[in-house]
Amino acid sequence: MKKIVLIPLLLLAIMTIAQKKVVPVSQSALTGISLPSGSKQDKRFLSETSARILLEMESKKTGMEIKDVEVIYLPPIVAGSYSDDSLIAALSAIGWNISPVGTDDKYVLLQKDGKSVMAYYEKSTKKETQLYLGVTAAITSNAGNNGGYQNPPVYNNPPSGYPPPPPPVTNQQDYSNNNNNPPPPPPPAPPPPPSAPPMNMERTAPTPAGNNGITISTINFDDGWVSMPMADWVQVTKGEFTVLLHYPSHLPDNLQSEEYEVILKYYWNLLVQPRYTLSNIEIRKDNNYNYQREYFMESDAVETNTGKSCHVSFRIFLESGIASCVEIQSSSKNIYWASFPTIESINPLRSYNKFAVTQGDLVGEWQENIGRYANYYNVYTGCYAGMNAVSINSKMVLGDNGQFTIEHKGASGMAGSQQFFDEKHAGSYQVSNWEISMVETDGKQVAYHAYYEAVKNGRVLHMQHKQFSGSQMHLYKTK
Repeated sequence: MKKIVLIPLLLLAIMTIAQKKVVPVSQSALTGISLPSGSKQDKRFLSETSARILLEMESKKTGMEIKDVEVIYLPPIVAGSYSDDSLIAALSAIGWNISPVGTDDKYVLLQKDGKSVMAYYEKSTKKETQLYLGVTAAITSNAGNNGGYQNPPVYNNPPSGYPPPPPPVTNQQDYSNNNNNPPPPPPPAPPPPPSAPPMNMERTAPTPAGNNGITISTINFDDGWVSMPMADWVQVTKGEFTVLLHYPSHLPDNLQSEEYEVILKYYWNLLVQPRYTLSNIEIRKDNNYNYQREYFMESDAVETNTGKSCHVSFRIFLESGIASCVEIQSSSKNIYWASFPTIESINPLRSYNKFAVTQGDLVGEWQENIGRYANYYNVYTGCYAGMNAVSINSKMVLGDNGQFTIEHKGASGMAGSQQFFDEKHAGSYQVSNWEISMVETDGKQVAYHAYYEAVKNGRVLHMQHKQFSGSQMHLYKTK
């Protein structure tokens, strides 16, 4: 329980609100363990809902959903005080069996007397240590999730029909019979979500905002990579390598249940083939036992526009029906494999779609919409038992006068008996390249890591609470 890569992928924000529902606590109701002096339980609706979603992003990988949750803040860890070892000892002392979950060691599964509890633990030596607990149960529903970015310009659907097949080649290979290529890598861990941007980036002078609306449109990373948002991709360069992070798009409905090679060739034909004359095309053989399919192919190529010879490598990351394609141009196949010896070596390139924020391009209205639902059925009779749903809309308005308003509206619970809430915040804000600081009217201060992710004809604003790192917003601009 020591390290986490935060998920992107779609946590809802926990804004710092009135503290009347953050109360002292001496014992965990879900586990029965005693807690150190100074511990608090957060009973706020948004906090508990966010904790449930955070836990379910790990639990659902093993077919479990989260029922009751506890959000507990433990005192900061200092020498000689309550620590993660103290927590493990307290759980073991009353009979809880502790086992790891997946590859993220901040998640563990607690089991005792037929009861199962998922735990997420993030320790801190300077601020409150976060402990999220959730009772697990096997999923017996046809659950759905319409969470994610709801901004229409964010993802553009590819053409509905199949593009023409690639020109026939006589020397197409697959890696299963090619001993000159690296052996297939071991199954990869689940891909990490976007994290807070490194704070050691440098920026160039501001450039006029383009279609993406990003003012500071060239970012120089300390490791030598340079990123720029373009019309159809983010271009990332270093030395002789040019990487194109194609903007994500929905997998067409007619491909949802298609085979590996059909999906791979669809995006290859759509994004790569029209721009090159290709030869020596190689398709990586699918491994059905991998946690995540490794859609990968490569080819020698000549650019149609420039006549430049190069080698093109292409990987698709397909997650929840969204395809994110990475294209790498290098001078030769040998040069490529020397720098990217495994398929997993491509993964870090996705993190270079990060751009600094300025007050000028933040001014306006931003929104986030998140929804989840699950239909329940009686495990003995099969009869329908109702639907549980969570729906949250967050709106943030940033004025050119340095003032902000934030409103969260939503509902949660079983259909017909849902609880509704409406939370509002207002105050002043300040912006630096990678941070937004806010002071509410009552004097409460909140600071966020902040950066843009470029998307087709727009951008997504990612905000991560600097004190409570599990609290995030992923917003699109509406005005």
